[in-house]
Amino acid sequence: MSKQSEVDSDTDALQELGYTQELYRGFSPFMSFAFCFTTVNVLTSISIGFNYALITGGSGVIIWSWILGSFFTILIGLSLAEICSVYPSAGSVYYWAGQLVSPRRAPLASFICGWFNFVGNVAGKLNTLNSQLDKIDCFASIVNAAFVLDGKPPLNIHIQVGISVGITFIWAVQNALRIDQQGWLNNIATFIQICSTIGTVLVLFLMTPQRATVSDVFTSTYNETGFPFIYVCFISILSTLFSFSGYEAGAHLAEETQSAGKAAPHGIVGTCICSAIVGFVYLLALLFAIPNVTNFMEVNNYDEMNLSIAVYRLAVPHKGALALTILLIINLHFGGMSGMTVTSRIGRGNRIIDTSGEKSEYRKWTHYFDKVISTVFVVSLIDYDQEDKMEESIKLFRKIVTSPHLAYSSLILLLNKKDLLEEKILYSHLKDYYPEFDGPERDSQAPREFILKMFIDMMPDDKKTIYSYFTCAKNIDNSAFIFAAIKDSLHLSVQKFTNTHKT
Repeated sequence: MSKQSEVDSDTDALQELGYTQELYRGFSPFMSFAFCFTTVNVLTSISIGFNYALITGGSGVIIWSWILGSFFTILIGLSLAEICSVYPSAGSVYYWAGQLVSPRRAPLASFICGWFNFVGNVAGKLNTLNSQLDKIDCFASIVNAAFVLDGKPPLNIHIQVGISVGITFIWAVQNALRIDQQGWLNNIATFIQICSTIGTVLVLFLMTPQRATVSDVFTSTYNETGFPFIYVCFISILSTLFSFSGYEAGAHLAEETQSAGKAAPHGIVGTCICSAIVGFVYLLALLFAIPNVTNFMEVNNYDEMNLSIAVYRLAVPHKGALALTILLIINLHFGGMSGMTVTSRIGRGNRIIDTSGEKSEYRKWTHYFDKVISTVFVVSLIDYDQEDKMEESIKLFRKIVTSPHLAYSSLILLLNKKDLLEEKILYSHLKDYYPEFDGPERDSQAPREFILKMFIDMMPDDKKTIYSYFTCAKNIDNSAFIFAAIKDSLHLSVQKFTNTHKT
């Protein structure tokens, strides 16, 4: 299959999900894996969380937590990969959440999943930049450790915050690059991460003057938390889960990936497996380099230096430890860059723009809507006795349906509050406000059809399709049905819009 055929196939698959292709498909399948692998970046995630891992269990708990956490993460990764192969969209996990539940619960599921996903990514990036937690290190603190290893005085908090702000700006600039250019950066980052890990592991295994025994690494424990050991075993697995965060990253860029239905799922599974192996080997190298965890903690626990860097210093003092720390900083930079890309893509997917509070400023916003696929217009049925308000709605509707900017947009007209209309029509007759109405009094069916016709008559083109629904917010089943119908309408609109704009 040619490259163009693959792109067309991806675009068609996206149309079936209700999306038009907006982003440039510049990611190759390997770039998708490289992006996931760089986002997870176990070399850096293990290193910045090593302090927490050591005080919550020590060597034995760290190793077995990693094995257990890796196993279940791979299982979850396989499940997500299967879903991704069916729904390779930019909305990714929160779009999936809506698809995997009933239409009635889909909005809530997507809302919860989307916000948890977004907040989690933002919190993770902030923690990577500048953490205020005593046992979690960050980019700025690792840079500070490099200065200390080089014999310079430690950086004060103001300089560390400045470093965090500066690196955030650099990540933002790099994320402004076209996606294929970012892909090449991630390819380079993957190569650097693999080489850095191999080099660090070899140095720690070969040059450490004293090593721990196999029994020490797999069975010894250390608990500085003051909590019962069984509780510590549960919270220690958090360091493993933190290290794996971001393995679904390729799904967020599925819309920008060639052969996304295969490449993105393969990237997720490959990242989980490779990260589990690389992380296990790196942890073994760190833990074997600590002959006695208790003594090591007594010497370094009150030092401001990250404990993984303290292990480097234990194995290769002075310039050797500084070199390994610089490699760690480089990997932190690339991992943070990829993580910011993920966070920026989470917000993509279905976008809804509410202009209800700006209807009087119609001319200010309508020209931004030249690529809007569908317009939802909501009318209150009980406003018929407020002639100015109803007339204002009709005039605005007329402007929208005749706007050249919305020429290819489908129209969904929701006539709301039909339940309140049934009550109001008993004492407030429509004929008193619209003499041309000749329907029966105290009957809600004829008045709502009359109001619908007033809006339909504003349509300049009989061939233009309009989807109209009478709604009631209190009727959940009715709302779920209408929501499903609107989704079908949107899918049809996407296909029509795409066919119209094909070149």
